[in-house]
Amino acid sequence: MDLSSSVGRERLASVDIDCSIVTASAEIILNTFSMPVGGCDSVTVHGDVPAIRPGAVAAASHVPCRETERPMAVATEGAEENSATRATVSAQVEAGHREGMAQGQGQRVRFAIRLDLRLDGPARHDVIGRIAAVEAKRTSFTVAAGPPRPRLDARGRSG
Repeated sequence: MDLSSSVGRERLASVDIDCSIVTASAEIILNTFSMPVGGCDSVTVHGDVPAIRPGAVAAASHVPCRETERPMAVATEGAEENSATRATVSAQVEAGHREGMAQGQGQRVRFAIRLDLRLDGPARHDVIGRIAAVEAKRTSFTVAAGPPRPRLDARGRSG
C-alpha cells in the first residue's frame, strides 16, 4: 500500500503528532519516554563550526482504534530556516491493538530517534514530523555561537 497517496492521507487524517521534542538524548523504555536532559529550544556551540553534537527527536502520537493494525508511514525531517531539507529519517510503523483493551480505545505511539546534529553556525532549524507525507508537527530550535571553552592542561587548569 502506498501510504503517500491521497487515499493514505485521507485515511490517516485522524492521526496526529501530539508532541515533538528536540533534546540531547531520548529513548523509549517500557513505552515511556526517557530523556536524561529536557527538551531544548536553543543549542550553543562553543568553539569551531561546523560542530557535530549528539541529539534526539522524541514524538508521540494518538492513533484512533480504527487506525490500529494498519501500516503507517512516518518521517522526521530536518530543515534549515530557509526550508532546505538537510536530512530525512522515515519508517513504516503499525500501532497494534493489544488484547484486553476496551473496544474503541486508541493507542499512544511513541518515537525516539537518536542522531548526530551537524551545526554549521548560528541559524534556526526546524524538525518536521510527517504522517503519510503530510506535515503533522513542526518544532524549532536555534543554534547560537558561544565563547570558546578554555583549554585545560593535564591537571585540569586553564592556561
